Amino acid sequence: MISSIFLPLAFAVCQVSSSPIHQRRALSQNDIIGLQLAGYLENLELSLYTGGCEGFTDVEWIAAGFPSTFQQDICAIAEQQQNQTGFIASSLESNGISAPQACSYNLSYDSPTSFVLRANQITSISLGFYLGSLNDFSPALQTVAASILSVEARHDAIVRNGMGASPFPTNLDVPLSSVWAYSLAQNYISSCPQHLPIDLLPPLSFNGMSGSSLSFG
Repeated sequence: MISSIFLPLAFAVCQVSSSPIHQRRALSQNDIIGLQLAGYLENLELSLYTGGCEGFTDVEWIAAGFPSTFQQDICAIAEQQQNQTGFIASSLESNGISAPQACSYNLSYDSPTSFVLRANQITSISLGFYLGSLNDFSPALQTVAASILSVEARHDAIVRNGMGASPFPTNLDVPLSSVWAYSLAQNYISSCPQHLPIDLLPPLSFNGMSGSSLSFG
């Protein structure tokens, strides 16, 4: 019985690992910009979750009111962010395109609670980007983007649940265009070795938690 359950899963994993994104293929301009922004946001999340994993002890997490397994969850998210970042970078580089480099970040947290609030904001940006940009990718990349989107949603649910908020606060998630996602990410960037060819809106910020969902200002 167990083997019959895991066989389809193993097949699905094999299918993903042989995805066309790993092959050298012509990328549209939308594909290139979308993957570059995905890498840009994944670098931001990687820095955030690595800091959260390494910056606080189990004792500090528990003292702040988080579940005993929460640090383990944050470290697992950091590892997945590392894999996603490498995946996107190799996808660009295999097509002769430089992957975005990590920026210097201004994440401004000094406690488990302030870290989780920051994680909620930043993960929401990535989640909104993948949702809002899904149709901008070519068909071969849409499945890949959707698979990352579903993982981002799980990360967001873990973060929200850990902070005592609903892991599923709304019936529909809010999509973000590339312009909105890139502009919102600037709140956490001190300096960057390169800028993406995406327009920037006037400064935007999160207003914070509003009921069970985030609002923007």
